[in-house]
Amino acid sequence: MRLFSLSILVMALVSMISTSAAAEEPTSVKEPRTGVSFAKEHTNGQLLLGVGCRSKFGFKVYAVGLYIRPSDKDALVAAKIQ
Repeated sequence: MRLFSLSILVMALVSMISTSAAAEEPTSVKEPRTGVSFAKEHTNGQLLLGVGCRSKFGFKVYAVGLYIRPSDKDALVAAKIQ
């Protein structure tokens, strides 16, 4: 399950990188099921990799955002390309 989640996050990262940027890029990403917004870049320089919602018994328990260092993002993209 964790490997599946990681592969989904990597695919999301690659698709975000490969799509062309809009004229005005938003500074935050909204988790669609909860409406919680996450900054695309954290104050410490980490980049948002993906967002998700944890549900238990049909209730939305919490929203989460995964932040990584820019150097880790480059390593993930390089691993995906190979």
